[in-house]
Amino acid sequence: MLPSKRELIRRDFNPEFVIFDEASFFRDPEIFHVLGQLRADARVLFVSDHKQLSPPVFTKQGEVAWSASAFDRLIKKGYQQTLLNVSYRSHKILYHPTSVAYYEAKVKSFQESPRRNLGIDSTNPLVVQLGNLTWSLPGLSHFVHLPRRKNDTKKDPSGSMFHPEEAKLGVALAYSLVARGVRDILIMSPYRAQVALVQRLWEQQHPDVQVRTKIQTVDASQGSEADVVIVLITRNTGTAGFLQSCKRPNVMLSRARTAQYVVGNWNWVGGKTFTRDSGRFYRYLDEADRILDNATAYPVAPKEPE
Repeated sequence: MLPSKRELIRRDFNPEFVIFDEASFFRDPEIFHVLGQLRADARVLFVSDHKQLSPPVFTKQGEVAWSASAFDRLIKKGYQQTLLNVSYRSHKILYHPTSVAYYEAKVKSFQESPRRNLGIDSTNPLVVQLGNLTWSLPGLSHFVHLPRRKNDTKKDPSGSMFHPEEAKLGVALAYSLVARGVRDILIMSPYRAQVALVQRLWEQQHPDVQVRTKIQTVDASQGSEADVVIVLITRNTGTAGFLQSCKRPNVMLSRARTAQYVVGNWNWVGGKTFTRDSGRFYRYLDEADRILDNATAYPVAPKEPE
């Protein structure tokens, strides 16, 4: 672990090896500040994933300066690199579509099947209700289709998008999981306004629930993980928006350990505009559909004692 900048100045910093973890998140001055303190023969290792998020930027000038991190540029220049080709977080049903879409199927899952038994299967599906709509989810990976209604997506004063009905569905889905005994849930959306709305709804509807559900943006979720992840796409019309990038969807679809539910409008996702613009995300959905068609059951390993 690197010392803080203040510690670098305060004490002698003379390591033989330096490791930058999550190197894609470092801006150039932060890297060069450390490199400038090193001895000439020090060895430096950058550990990161250039197909996930770069440093956050908030202005057009920042986008120009930091949209490609030093780590990204080193990869593109062909510097010596090693792919860490095993994922220990997810099992195959969850992770293989992500590997196909974003890593040319070169990254394998260490676990062939889930480590936890959530008790969700074809004989005991997860049932979620919202108004007069009911969803029956028999497996651990689903696209949860929410029919589109006129003007169902809105924007807050900052321009961030939110979808009230989708937010309610996300909260209902999370509560159904809590009722099943799940204690580690992450709800994600790429839009800050949607995250804020889900947070308010959860606190209003379930103030006494002891389980603390994590609710955060995709950008805040790099490095996070949970037993169950609920992804709220929020957008359901127009262009693919944030899904045109490979980085945010990659983060979004690789946080779950046991189960993952993507909530959105399937008609939009399957439409010509989306399939033309979304690229790798649609490839993920296509591969996930193929995997699930071939999976008649979700075996758990190791089996829990009866």
